Amino acid sequence: MPAMEQGIRFCTTSDGASIAYATGGTGPVLIVPPAWVSHLQSNESISLLTGRLSETHTVVRWDKRGTGLSTHEVTEYSIECCLLEAEAVLAALDVERADFFGLSQGGPITVAFAAAHPERVSRIVLYATYADGPATFFKPEVQESMLSVVRSHWGIGSKMLTDMIMPGASKAEAEGFSRYQRDAASAEIAARYLELVYTTDVSALARQVQAPTLIIHGQGDRAIPIAGGRQLAALIPGARFVPLESSWHLPNAEQANDVVELVDEFLIDQQAPPATAEVTGNLPGGFQSILFTDLESSTALTQRVGDEAAQQLLRGHNTAVRGALEANGGREVKHTGDGIMA
Repeated sequence: MPAMEQGIRFCTTSDGASIAYATGGTGPVLIVPPAWVSHLQSNESISLLTGRLSETHTVVRWDKRGTGLSTHEVTEYSIECCLLEAEAVLAALDVERADFFGLSQGGPITVAFAAAHPERVSRIVLYATYADGPATFFKPEVQESMLSVVRSHWGIGSKMLTDMIMPGASKAEAEGFSRYQRDAASAEIAARYLELVYTTDVSALARQVQAPTLIIHGQGDRAIPIAGGRQLAALIPGARFVPLESSWHLPNAEQANDVVELVDEFLIDQQAPPATAEVTGNLPGGFQSILFTDLESSTALTQRVGDEAAQQLLRGHNTAVRGALEANGGREVKHTGDGIMA
């Protein structure tokens, strides 16, 4: 697949960092925060996925400070700095509200941004990510060994990480992704951001997320175990969890098509309703009814019958309620993930 055509620009955060960001594609804006390390001019990372997403969305990405094309003077490595970057990019694009796609370390960034700015996040897709780093990466001795190799021999370190991220990749794929990592960041910056991956914990913030959320995770993911995805599904109210038959952390060409199909279906199903003020302003006078529906014990139902069957039931629920609303002059105000307010 050809690389996504993108326009690269720069913006400045409130604390003075110069951030390179790129936009590509057409359609509704989809914000894709950076994963561990990135380089907008390289196409070895998530280009398969963002390329497919850009067919129906305007995909917005950026390089974290110290990586890719962004400023290389880094004084702090934190999720808070990543939020400043997100705020600067959205301000530069004059985007008030958008959908988010959080991949890998982009997941905690998305969760933290949604908790801090719920009014700016419409819907969320989280892929191969986690909430609680210490609980997900529970072997400190492995972490220390990996950090030591990355710092002392970035060439070997990048190959070790590639083997975790893309197990069984072809020689060309593995060499390309190893080179991509080294192009994206120096050994020390890569190690510092990897350390941030291990130590980040947004569990408390995940409970505050209000946007409809889809969580996708490969069952054999070695870079971020599927336990990380389950953490998020348990923490984010109403989140839908979809496990994939995959051992890759980043999707290959075939998996990218499956992921994009899931994403598009979710975003269409969770279309943002008209603003409440607009809905109430158009209602006739007199007595009005407010309707709330909810699939009782939806989490337990999913565990009992499986995600596919539970989602089929949810779609049936949505169709029945929306049909009744249309037949009786009602208006949908909000979809809550497993219910409807009307």
